[in-house]
Parts: sequence; structure tokens; C-alpha cells
Amino acid sequence: MNVTVNITKQDFQKYRLATQEDVIEGAGRIKDFWMGNPEGSPELFCRHAAEITEEFIDVAKGKIIFPAPEGGWTYSVVMRGSGFYLELCHYTKYDADPDEQYTLFKVKAPVVTPEEYAQAHGISHQAVVSRVRRGKIRCACKIGQEWRIPVLAEPIERGYQATTYLWDGRLAGLHEKYKVLENYCRVDFFQDKETMALYHVRMTDTGGKSVEFTCPREQRSKIEQVLISHPDVYCSTDQILRISFKDQEVRLQKG
Repeated sequence: MNVTVNITKQDFQKYRLATQEDVIEGAGRIKDFWMGNPEGSPELFCRHAAEITEEFIDVAKGKIIFPAPEGGWTYSVVMRGSGFYLELCHYTKYDADPDEQYTLFKVKAPVVTPEEYAQAHGISHQAVVSRVRRGKIRCACKIGQEWRIPVLAEPIERGYQATTYLWDGRLAGLHEKYKVLENYCRVDFFQDKETMALYHVRMTDTGGKSVEFTCPREQRSKIEQVLISHPDVYCSTDQILRISFKDQEVRLQKG
């Protein structure tokens, strides 16, 4: 049974990932998926994905993972460009996205230099750096003054995709111009539907209060660069796949 749409309450309780064994089994199906070299995915990417999934499984086996609470809760194994995450998620509507998500632990993907990433993807070093600066590789990170890119990162090829950046606690080391971000824990970006050169930025604090403003492409790009380069910030929309149910189809969600 592929529990992906039109999930009833009974299905949810029966098929949710409720235990440590469920989590490990779900991650195992992800590993098998990448070991099968799905069509359209480069062989090197598949090998990296399978290896990092195996590392996630080893970590999960060593953790104490209590049974998920009743009432709409399930564990989710999430693969992003930055690595693998175990989340505890709450669903109010069983056939919609979770309304609450808590990261319990993560296994980061190894990072490479822009030169190494360029060679692996058959593009120029300059093109890689340009994509990072334009917010096209959102899980890139800075180590000192040098960019590093996770091996699972895949660039956005066309257009602009709305995105969300999250972090816990207070961001340190921000330039004076961007210290306002210290008052928030989430920033959403989305393109204006009528004027494509304008972008809406919504900043939300820990109490759920938000402020929103509109800015041009260059300003949006600079704010995204600040968030992308900060080690405590991650892009929650850089999702490749998610498994939350037993027997759920392993299906790519990129783009």
C-alpha cells in the first residue's frame, strides 16, 4: 500500500512510523531506492545518497527513539541536500503537509569545494559560485571565507522557487546591516506573481508573529546569501524526499 494521498485517520495510525524499528525500516527502503540507481539520477549521486542513508541508519540504531505519541504524530525520515534528518511531525489533516515538525537528529552530507563540485557536475567553477550567490544552491555553507557544498546538493536550474530558512536560538556574527534577523527564527521568500523582479520576504519570530516586506532581486539575493552562509541556518524546502509511513512509495520531490 502506498500511503501518499487521501490518508484516513485509521490508515494514519496503522501505517505511521511510530517506533525505532519503523524508522530504520523506512530508511532502509530509501537506501534500496538509491542503490537501484533510479533513472535520471547520476551514479555518483546515488552512491553518495546510499552511503549517507547507511550512516543515518547506523546513527538511528544507536539512539533511544521512544514510540511516537498518539493523535496525529509520526516520525519522518527526510532527505535534503544538506543530509538526512529524523523529524517528529504532527498532522492535523492526514492528507496534507505536517503542521508541526521537530528535528530530533541529523546526519550531514559530506561537503566538497566549489572546484570539486564543478568537476562532479561537469560545469565551471565560476558557474558554481554564481549559483551559490544567486541562491540556486541553498544548502551551501561557508567555512571561514571559503564556500563548501554538500555532495547531495542539486542546483535550481530555472526560475525562482519559494523557500524557507529556519534556525534555533539567536544568530551570532551577523553584519550590522542584518542584525534584525536576530529577532526571528524563520524567513520565507517568494516571488511576486505580477512583478517578477520583486520578492516578498516574511520574517517570523518564536512567538509566531511575523513582519513582511517587498524588495528587489538584488536585495533578496543578499539576504539569502547571509542565511545560506550562516552555519546555524538550514533551508527546510531543500527537500529531496520524505518517508513518514510504512510501505510508502519512495518518490523524489525535487523541484
